[in-house]
Amino acid sequence: MYDSKAAEFWKNNEALATSLIVLLADRYDWDIVNYTPHTIRALIKHDTDVDISDGNLDRIMAGLSILRAPDHFYRNAADFEFLCRMLSSDDRWARPKFGELAEIHDVCWGALEAELLGAKEEEDDWSQDIKLYVKTLLKHSGFATPPDLLKILKLADDVYPLEDHGDDETVKRMYETGRNAISNELNSWIVDRLKLLSSQLETLPVKEFETKKAVERIKQLIPEDKQ
Repeated sequence: MYDSKAAEFWKNNEALATSLIVLLADRYDWDIVNYTPHTIRALIKHDTDVDISDGNLDRIMAGLSILRAPDHFYRNAADFEFLCRMLSSDDRWARPKFGELAEIHDVCWGALEAELLGAKEEEDDWSQDIKLYVKTLLKHSGFATPPDLLKILKLADDVYPLEDHGDDETVKRMYETGRNAISNELNSWIVDRLKLLSSQLETLPVKEFETKKAVERIKQLIPEDKQ
């Protein structure tokens, strides 16, 4: 039977991995964790006549990879970096280019979606290599303190001191203003993504799954003044 409601969502090239995977599991159960990209593409085509975009399929496979082997994501810096890029990609059709490295927004979103997907097992913790990678990325990106999200996820907790600019207070203020702008921009991007994910889950055409608790959890991560 033609699944018209699911078809509309599969066509949404701004769909996020959590939403895509929840709908996929709702339709085909959690056996999807072991499905190949070809099988998933064929199932969606058969039931909805939709050729799912490469971007959506990449996000699905990145999320399923984390669910299938969470220790690789939490312990292996190379896997962590690559999967974060795949999860956060918001180009409507373009895939991340080979050789590109994750930016800090990729890391924030990838780590958060892994948490929302319930991938982390009790014994899983971030490896020191991953923490060092994130710390270096934050410092090179101009952050004085890690974003609150990374603190919540226990992925970063350090404070990075301002570089020494001598006694020139004007230069110090300019530098601090620049750092604050970078932090505010990232926080705004994360909030926008959380709102998008919440909206997608609220309207997801699921038959068996309940998304209310997930939506409530996501909204708790959004500051009250940004709701």
